[in-house]
Amino acid sequence: RGLTVNTWDVGEGLSVTGESGKLIKVETRNVLSLVSDRTKGTEGAGAAWRMTLRNGDVLYGEPSRISGQSLEFNVPELGRILVPLKVVASVAGVHAADAGGAAGGARDKDVVRLNNKDVKEGLIVNVDAGKVQISTGGAGTTDVDMAKVERLTFGGVTPVRTLPVLAVRVTFVSGSVLTVPLDAKKRTFSWTINSVE
Repeated sequence: RGLTVNTWDVGEGLSVTGESGKLIKVETRNVLSLVSDRTKGTEGAGAAWRMTLRNGDVLYGEPSRISGQSLEFNVPELGRILVPLKVVASVAGVHAADAGGAAGGARDKDVVRLNNKDVKEGLIVNVDAGKVQISTGGAGTTDVDMAKVERLTFGGVTPVRTLPVLAVRVTFVSGSVLTVPLDAKKRTFSWTINSVE
């Protein structure tokens, strides 16, 4: 209790300062969890959309666009991040019934479920805060106003939920949950007082 995280590097371990001002070092393999004294707010408060990833993680925010093979998603605590489409299960309105569940439809196609329960199946080619574009196999694409969308479900089979052996699962005040796999060889994870990378 009362610790301040100074740095956390996979190889060098966790460096914290106690209330007394004493520096404490902990090896990464010995860290089970870090819990902030901040209280988690109402899940998704202030966000319009909930993105559910295939591993069970959830991000609250707003889609910006599809860029290459990734969906750019604006998360208040993280800013704009690129999420590979292959890991996105669905994007649903935060107030949609069963926001975390899957919509009906073919597993090999993307599905756009509207507020009036109509369903369009095909390939989602773009999505942003204003509209989603879906190709249904005919000529061109159909634009659908995001205000009419209840859920976007991306095609593909959801793998069995597993967590990497060494990972950090970050839960934000907004309710967003993100698992960050750690790579001890590449040292791709680092935490400083001002940022987590």
